[in-house]
Amino acid sequence: MEKILDNSSMENVQDSLATWLKKFKIVVVIPCYNVSKQIEAVLNTMPAFVSQIVTVNDASKDNSAEKIRQLAAKDSR
Repeated sequence: MEKILDNSSMENVQDSLATWLKKFKIVVVIPCYNVSKQIEAVLNTMPAFVSQIVTVNDASKDNSAEKIRQLAAKDSR
C-alpha cells in the first residue's frame, strides 16, 4: 500500500529537514569557466541551507569573474 503525504505532512517533513540541515556547515564549490550567462541562475537557486559558496574561476575569457563579484556583493555566503 502506497502512503501519500498531504500538504501539511509534506511541510512538516520540509521543516524537519531544514532544521536538521542547519546543524551542518554545507559548502558548495562551483567551478566556473565562461559562465557569465548562467552563473546568476545557479547562484540564485542555491538552497538556503548552503552555508558557503565558493566559485573557482578558471581563467574565463568572458566576464564571469566580474559577474561573480557583483553577485557575491548581494549574498554573503
